[in-house]
Amino acid sequence: MIAIKAEIEDKEKRQNERYKCAATIKWSYFNRRDFHIAEVKNLSTGGLYFVSSHPVLPASTLVIRTKNFNPHNSKTKNNIFLRTIYVADIKWCQEY
Repeated sequence: MIAIKAEIEDKEKRQNERYKCAATIKWSYFNRRDFHIAEVKNLSTGGLYFVSSHPVLPASTLVIRTKNFNPHNSKTKNNIFLRTIYVADIKWCQEY
């Protein structure tokens, strides 16, 4: 995983600073067995942005696991890091 401070091109107001991140994850809906592969694009203390070829339903709960996790490369200078596993509530998603 590589993480550096993300440049926000538009004038969005976010609660937490975002960091660019290049990592592969697998995710599933909570209590489901089918996992899907996705790419993390950025992260913050308040969230994770990833791109998946499988649709994600708004307001759903996901289990997210990192693939090929390397904990030695997982932290930014501000101690923001990609964890090995998350249980996450989807607050926002967009279909491309």
